[in-house]
Amino acid sequence: MPLKDPKDWKIIGKPVKRLDTADKLTGTQLYGIDVKLPGMLNAAIKDCPIFGGTVKSFDAAKAEGMPGVKKVVRVGNSAIAVVADTWWHAKTRSTPCR
Repeated sequence: MPLKDPKDWKIIGKPVKRLDTADKLTGTQLYGIDVKLPGMLNAAIKDCPIFGGTVKSFDAAKAEGMPGVKKVVRVGNSAIAVVADTWWHAKTRSTPCR
């Protein structure tokens, strides 16, 4: 199929009004991270900082005793995930791999 002649272009080279700008500026734009459902949990993954490294051990009981944390699970051989009631609790309670 041959390309259109530039004189036949309808959008390219012309200003187009953004319909989402106002919502982004006022903070009313809804993003996926803003969705909250009843009983929803959040998780944060802590991966081994060394390429090809594995998790030798982690203290799940210590993290699970912190407020908001529901569970700490191993993810494959190189990471752990902290599951909590909020993303912030999951992220800040992640235990470092040893």
